[in-house]
Amino acid sequence: MNKKDKFLVFAASILFISVFISGGMPLFSNTFIFSAESNPRLSASGLTINSPVEGKIYTPQMEGYYPGTYGFENDEDGNIPSGWVSYSTGSCYTKVFSEFQGHKKVLRCYDKYYGTGKWDLRNSFEDQSYGTIEFWMATSSTSKRHTVYIDGDISSSMTAIRMDDGYLQYYTSTGYHNLSSITANTWYHISIDFRCNGAPAYEGLDEKKFQISVNGGDESGPYTLDGNDDVCQVRLASTGLEEDFYGYYDAFGFSWDPSYEIGDNLPMEGYYPATYGFESDEDDSFPDEWTDDKINGYAKIISEKGEHKKVLDLYDNVAASGKPTKVYNNLGQRDSGTIELWIRQSGLGDTDKRGQITGAGDSGNVFHIRMVGGSPAKWVVLNGESYVDISGAPTPVVDMWYHIRIDFDLGEEEYYISIDGHSPYGPYNFGVNEQLERLYLHTYSYGAYYHVYFDAIGYSWDPTYFEGNNREEGFLLDYTSDIELSDVKYELNGHEKAIDGDTYLPTYPFTEYTVKVTGYGPDSTYYESELITYSTAPIEHFDNHWGLTEIRADDVWYGFGVKGAGVKVLVIDSGIALNHPDLKANYKGGYDFFNGDTIPEPPYNDASLAHGTKCSGIIAAVDNNFGGIGVAPEVELYMARISNDDGGTCWEYIHEAILWGIDQHTSIDNPYGPMDVISMSFVYWTEGTYASDIIDACEAARDAGTILVACSGNAIYNDPSPYNDPSWVRFPASLNDYVIAVGAINEDLERGSYENNNYKWASCYGTELDLVAPGKKIYTTAKITEIYEEEYAYFKMTSAACPFVAGVCALILSASSYIRETLTGAARVNAVRNCLYYDPIWNSAWGSDPNNEYGHGLVDAYTAVEYALAYS
Repeated sequence: MNKKDKFLVFAASILFISVFISGGMPLFSNTFIFSAESNPRLSASGLTINSPVEGKIYTPQMEGYYPGTYGFENDEDGNIPSGWVSYSTGSCYTKVFSEFQGHKKVLRCYDKYYGTGKWDLRNSFEDQSYGTIEFWMATSSTSKRHTVYIDGDISSSMTAIRMDDGYLQYYTSTGYHNLSSITANTWYHISIDFRCNGAPAYEGLDEKKFQISVNGGDESGPYTLDGNDDVCQVRLASTGLEEDFYGYYDAFGFSWDPSYEIGDNLPMEGYYPATYGFESDEDDSFPDEWTDDKINGYAKIISEKGEHKKVLDLYDNVAASGKPTKVYNNLGQRDSGTIELWIRQSGLGDTDKRGQITGAGDSGNVFHIRMVGGSPAKWVVLNGESYVDISGAPTPVVDMWYHIRIDFDLGEEEYYISIDGHSPYGPYNFGVNEQLERLYLHTYSYGAYYHVYFDAIGYSWDPTYFEGNNREEGFLLDYTSDIELSDVKYELNGHEKAIDGDTYLPTYPFTEYTVKVTGYGPDSTYYESELITYSTAPIEHFDNHWGLTEIRADDVWYGFGVKGAGVKVLVIDSGIALNHPDLKANYKGGYDFFNGDTIPEPPYNDASLAHGTKCSGIIAAVDNNFGGIGVAPEVELYMARISNDDGGTCWEYIHEAILWGIDQHTSIDNPYGPMDVISMSFVYWTEGTYASDIIDACEAARDAGTILVACSGNAIYNDPSPYNDPSWVRFPASLNDYVIAVGAINEDLERGSYENNNYKWASCYGTELDLVAPGKKIYTTAKITEIYEEEYAYFKMTSAACPFVAGVCALILSASSYIRETLTGAARVNAVRNCLYYDPIWNSAWGSDPNNEYGHGLVDAYTAVEYALAYS
């Protein structure tokens, strides 16, 4: 195992297994985290995990914390971090900041004015003649310089790393030299190995040499240190000759720190736990416990492909009958069960290039799934004696991973296929009605010069695999031993499995696990660890998200495995913060109708212009266990900005944005195709001369099969204007034939009204109202700027309620390929509306069901998706 790979991260919580002889003597040393008094403690709620910093608690699945000697987790925002001394001058500061670009608790330094001072922050330690220093570094401007100095004493820099002039640069006695190009607002991981004069051997370096690794890549160097001292200080500084820019730092790790192990501050990504995840197989080797059937090309393990690490690569270089590249795994004799795996293919332009998954019995194929190239590519499945296309399945895309689930039952003589969590396709009849004995992974006999990749094959009959585990990345189990052990195993929930190398534990949501490590010493003495419990229930995850649990969105994610994948949602609003850490992964594009360009980001001068970002977060904030989370956290998110720089809009922009969203605009290109759902958290108080154009656009959206969702509007307290009467639904939500109208309720399931003392506004209602949704104290994404620094904020009124329902519409379409792919036009829109109306939540205190104040009730994501899965 490479030194930079050896760590255990429970999605940014940290845990090392401490193992003890039954008599209490320590067997495994704690190389990273825990001293005797800080070992994990079992509590009534499961395992509490203590970090290296006293008093800081990590919860499972919390992301964004990068452990280090100085990770800043226990420092208060706005303060100089503990263990560091500031020598900053002028209008500069160095302070701990809550989050930047996916890293939580970072050091942010600011240089405001040219020539009036600089930031200067230092950490001193005992002289070190050799070692490794690693850290993360970022800049807001690649043309402005800031530096990390590695000092021998106060006046001598042995070497340095700086960001300047578009490059990461390193320092020697001959000056600074370019190492690699950089981009703004992007984290770079830097690791520096050094060996000073007279130092012991270290990392293959000669004396007075150092080498550098960037982002975990190969080392660059060696280079010569400038000086004969030992290293005793790290210093962070700007030049004082730049202005108005930020430098960011995180997770400084020192190899001489006994509580830190080199590589711990690198993220663990790309591993998917399974019966066969290939983590313990060496690169370029044939996978353990699999059999070579026919190899024309090669079958081997490779380190990484498309963000999946340790995968099986099948390469075919012979185009002839009976010449595939094929491997298989013996399954025993299986009457029923579930098989899950990932597949990816490089060649999809040719029908002879196919990735294939086959379940075989004694005399033939029980089931067979093919990813077939062509124009377009398609999925094909064995149905009895013939092969048929999987109707409604997503079109395969070259070099993209797909998650496949196969459920088979000999008693019914049929099987089902699910692709990327979509509702199952089938049933399909067995090819031969026999027990399943072998699983084959292979290419096609007539294809050549292409790759098919497989990862994370999971079997439901494997007691250490839980269905759905391989859809999420896993936790690395690592241990160290003072005694050479043999037959090392771990027990997961009482079921044993050998530890042959890297082992990844499951992360199935809301599940508690027990883990124990066992092994035998040289004298055959049996050793075992304490029984350690970990839980993937996110302890703090929904503290600020009462609305999500109230509409049962979390039940949809973890009950049906549906999170909105494959659905396009357009938000028509004030714009979006394009680099928000909760939105940028899902944001796919948009248009700014005010500025006439494809960058729908509002100016950074007014908090009210965060309106579109807040609505977007309610729908589509990613599930990263900090900040916000959306109703459909895997949708494709788009933005049509219709506001000017003061937050106002006009009917022309609305009309154009709707037509752009359904890809029926003649002058403004929409390269993304028609949207599935459009969310509109805006109202017009009256229907003026513009109304007919907007009505026509909404009708066109209905005919195109696009779901329109709009807020019912808000009436403002103590405003005598006749337009503030709450008893009528505002335009365009009032267009009941085309638009789903949404009102707002609070945590007590009451409609926002003047009579409720908690409200200064009323949720508008009337005969056109369809549903209500959460609209008070909604925690969601906001803008991230220096003027308006809130990354997350509370949101209210019907503007917040509307995107809740838009998100549920996305879940419905993601769950049902029949509604999404088979139905068109008004039939598709009506089907989604039927799912929303199926069994919404109704409070007996609301009176008759339905009524004008609450419509058909509070939207229930779970029952809507349940109905969608059965819809035909």
